[in-house]
Order: sequence, then C-alpha cells, then structure tokens
Amino acid sequence: MNVRVHPSQIEFVIFTFPGKASTPVSCLHSFRVWLRCNGVDHRLFAGEDLWLGQDPTFSSIEDASFARLKNVGSDYQVYQSIVGGATVLFTVRWEQLPDFNYQYSLDYEAGGIGEILYTWKLRTSHDPRLLAFLIYSVPMQTKPSNSCHRLRLWAHSAAPFPKPTSPASATPLPFGESHIYQRLWKSDTFKVGSRLSFDSLNSRAQRAFAVEPPRLITTTTSAIDSPKSLHASRGRRALPTIPAGTSHYEEDHGGEFM
Repeated sequence: MNVRVHPSQIEFVIFTFPGKASTPVSCLHSFRVWLRCNGVDHRLFAGEDLWLGQDPTFSSIEDASFARLKNVGSDYQVYQSIVGGATVLFTVRWEQLPDFNYQYSLDYEAGGIGEILYTWKLRTSHDPRLLAFLIYSVPMQTKPSNSCHRLRLWAHSAAPFPKPTSPASATPLPFGESHIYQRLWKSDTFKVGSRLSFDSLNSRAQRAFAVEPPRLITTTTSAIDSPKSLHASRGRRALPTIPAGTSHYEEDHGGEFM
C-alpha cells in the first residue's frame, strides 16, 4: 500500500463479531481491520478464524484426551497424554529473540520417535514461563482404529481482575483465577497409535515384509539441508526424562470443531 500522508493522519478501525457455532462455544470470531484517512476508508484485511475466549468449556469436547503438564524447565514445558493408546510427550520450547519476541516450537515423542510439529513467534513483555498451554487430541473415524487424531494447541494466561467499582465488589472471589485462551494451531492429521490393527484394512491392501536383517546406515545432514532443525544452531537436545503417568480425559458435545 502506498501512503503519501503523514502517519498521524491515519486512523484504524478494528472490530470483531461472533463467528460460526463452535466447540468450545463462543470462542470462534471473525475480525475486520480498516484504515481511515481524509474521510476515506480502506479495508486492509479480514479473518474468520480468531479463536479466543475466557474460560472456555473444554469439557464439552467429546472423547478429548487432554495432556497434563509433567515437567517445566527454564526454556521448555513437557506435557504428557495418551493418544491412540500410546503415551505421547509434547514439548513446547522457546528461545528469546530481540524486542521481547520469542521463537516457539512444539514437538512430540512417542516410543523413542518424534518430530517438530509446529513453530511460531510470540511477543510478550512477561516471563514466558507464565504462559501455559492446553494440548488435546480427539480420535477420528479411520482405519485402522485410533490411528488418526485431531490435535489442538491453545495458549492461556491469567486474566486481569476487573477494577472494583465498590468496596463490596473488591471482596476476593471464592473460586480460582480466570484465564484467557487463544488457539495457536490445529491439525486434523496427527497419526500415531499403539499396536494398531492393520489387519482390519481393506482386503486388497498388500502388506510388505522385510527381506533381510536391518542394517545401520550413517549419514550427515547440515542445518541448511534440514528445515526442521529449529534448534540446530545450539544443538538438538534430548527430551527431558519424566515419569510415566496417565492422561486426563473429559467428554462432551460440539459443533464447528475446536
């Protein structure tokens, strides 16, 4: 966009409105951003998938498996869940960048195998350890059963308490603090499971078999050749070892999904 006026002459009009029905309810919003200058309005951009809410009812998501926070370090958080019967560790890592920006990544590991799922940047003036995450999966109808899942990643932090309007309203609330949640990422193709029944596949499916013993082949890969090596510059670190546990399950019903 070409701008031939002083920035002080420019105004912005930003508004949101409820989107389609969603689960959790009242979390999906549409937004519009307009620029106003010399009496003329120009729409800059719009979006239909702003997922944001205060204390959403995640318990309304049917068959969801929620990851539990298991370990916290100076620059990572480890969550554990059960996905398709397999114990899965999700690790959120961050690295500080200039001007209060942080580079984040989400990776998973199950049975000694894993990969980076998503990377993103966030700007915050607070300690990044104060930002927590909600990770959950929902099984999809696939063959073999329990092989494909919807995976969702939300960030949440404590909501500021409203300023009291009277001495009575300043009384401490009898329940815990409220949180603001924002969805960061989704996937409908997270495929992992434990001891999947591949025999249930279509009878036309032909299964391959090994024809010789396994051999170890050693190769070298540079950071440039590997786009998923987010932390290659400082060396890839092993996932922290945490004790085994069970995931937390909650059930409920939904519409436009998560």
